[in-house]
Amino acid sequence: MSIQPISTSTSNSSASKAAVEEVTETAAQTAREAAHGDHGAQRLLAKRAAAAHASSEAASSKAPPVNPQGQLTGTIVNTAA
Repeated sequence: MSIQPISTSTSNSSASKAAVEEVTETAAQTAREAAHGDHGAQRLLAKRAAAAHASSEAASSKAPPVNPQGQLTGTIVNTAA
């Protein structure tokens, strides 16, 4: 029984082509693949949604506190200018 070497050049080439396609696909393509059951695309969409949610929460937490009349509260405002 002889041991045959495994050819990796074809599999490496296929893997690199697939990786390039994944990186360059549009958001619409990712969404389409996720809708058709692609688990990798579903994970990517979940990550994007979590990142968008985190950035929107960070932006909203920077807003100054206001009362129901729209006046700033808890902030000292220097009116002597």
